[in-house]
Amino acid sequence: PDPLIDFGRELYVPWMLSEGNLLYRDIHYFNGPLSPHLNALWFRLFGVGLSTLTWVNLALTAALVPLLYRTLRHASSQLAALVACLTFVVLFGFSQYVGVGNYNYVSPYSHEASHGMLLSWVVLAALLTHLKAPRRRWLVVAGLAAGLVFLTKAEFFIAVAAASVTALGLWSWSEKPPRREVLISLGAFCAAVLTPPALAFALLSLGLPWTEAGIATLGSWWHLADSQLSGLSFYRQGMGMDAPMLHLERMLAVSAIFAPPLLVAAVLARRTRDPSRRLPLAILSFVTVIALAMLFWRELPWFELGRPLPLCMITAGAAMALAALRGRQHKHKSALVLIVFALAISAK
Repeated sequence: PDPLIDFGRELYVPWMLSEGNLLYRDIHYFNGPLSPHLNALWFRLFGVGLSTLTWVNLALTAALVPLLYRTLRHASSQLAALVACLTFVVLFGFSQYVGVGNYNYVSPYSHEASHGMLLSWVVLAALLTHLKAPRRRWLVVAGLAAGLVFLTKAEFFIAVAAASVTALGLWSWSEKPPRREVLISLGAFCAAVLTPPALAFALLSLGLPWTEAGIATLGSWWHLADSQLSGLSFYRQGMGMDAPMLHLERMLAVSAIFAPPLLVAAVLARRTRDPSRRLPLAILSFVTVIALAMLFWRELPWFELGRPLPLCMITAGAAMALAALRGRQHKHKSALVLIVFALAISAK
């Protein structure tokens, strides 16, 4: 990674904290307090240096993969969950698509992103486990993890909140628990969510005035209301708000290119009732798509491959919602929760 510019912050801030400086008083910071203090802890335990964060991040990434697998198994087959985990490792875990390796899970541009994603999947795992076999302790686990997510970046908490509302709504609708049980469970979840921010505020108040400690606890939430920041062309371009109609047109155009193989695969999956025939058909579909991609690789808009994702998720979400309403199967409800999280996190 770039040790001076992009990744320099991820090294410098926890280094200064490990030397006794106070975040938000001695060091200006615009995200939540969790990640820099966590990295400062690693520096104190294992020594200051890039290698410390490298090994810790490798361990966290290694923990995320089985968590992904177990969570995805709520909504998919073993094969689909395995392919998803391999996709994560190959495309995201160790990605380097530019000159410096600064945008992956080993040396992230912002540890709030990698920590926030790991904690988000803890929330999802607990929510889906509760959806399958309701136990209040899983809501407490989900709430505590969501509270920690709040201390990273706003967009992750927004996505977690959307997934939580969906999961709790599906639980209440499908299980129809007594009103008292609903109120107690929601109260336990909300209390757990508030616990990490309250603890962070109390600890920050030891070195900061209460007002500043409150702003520090809010982290990036405080800056969302700053129109000078939200109006910057950097953020508007990143969100696609600089030319929304143009981006929508490109989304539809690229979707029309990549949709046929997905639709053919979906039709085959729906019409194939014999489980023994599904794997050969899946392999055949995969080989066919790869062959077509190699044949037309010069014409395909590879750098716009992600544009159809929102439409794919909306379509899949609608299908899962209908399936959940009709059959109330756990896998459909779990898939809907995951799709809501994915849509919310990609809204940025």
